[in-house]
Amino acid sequence: NGSDPAVIYYGERGITDGVESITSSVQQVNIYLDNGTQALAVDSTFADGSTSIYTGTGTDTITIGATVSGLHPAQLEDVAYVAGPLNIQGSTTPSAKATVIVDGTGGDFSAASRVGVLNNNTITGLGMAGSIAISNIDTLEIDLGPYGNTFYIPSTVAGTNTSVYAGAGFNTVHLGKATTAGTAQLTGLSGSLSVYGQAKSGAVALAGNELSFDDQSDSSNRTWSVS
Repeated sequence: NGSDPAVIYYGERGITDGVESITSSVQQVNIYLDNGTQALAVDSTFADGSTSIYTGTGTDTITIGATVSGLHPAQLEDVAYVAGPLNIQGSTTPSAKATVIVDGTGGDFSAASRVGVLNNNTITGLGMAGSIAISNIDTLEIDLGPYGNTFYIPSTVAGTNTSVYAGAGFNTVHLGKATTAGTAQLTGLSGSLSVYGQAKSGAVALAGNELSFDDQSDSSNRTWSVS
């Protein structure tokens, strides 16, 4: 847009009968951030290759979700346009701080957009054909849409503070399993995990939110505390 000092194109976009297509001969896109305080918005990624973002040694915030100045301004704050692998690599410098925000608050009512998985360091689903993978990230925030979501968290990353805002609808969050019928155990949950039965804005359904702790596939003797 007018505030951009320059625009770099590495693909071709076409729309035929309302259907978007993006083609590119580029297989890998690498973005390296500076060492100051940086903010980067990721509107979408392409399916023909992978996109990698490397944070600097300062304080960086990377927000993923459709933007006003991006390719899909009619469907803002939707991660469904992540069409290929998106990898976000944080700095190993001790003073560096990196935050990744997955902004799906504008997600549509489709079934695909309302189901997602956080498995260790990788986020799938939420209408994405691609995926989001993080490494050496201090804070991960996942903001889900307003229409009622099902989100699975079989495992999380040690050293990353993870927050999930389930959205303003009637939501179900499963801890310990990746699918309804899959194996389930809680030992994969590492680091700090906070689950909120509401949208980040504070909007909340009057009733119906569920949080499931599932450890049925773990045969070891363990003691859990819920308070």
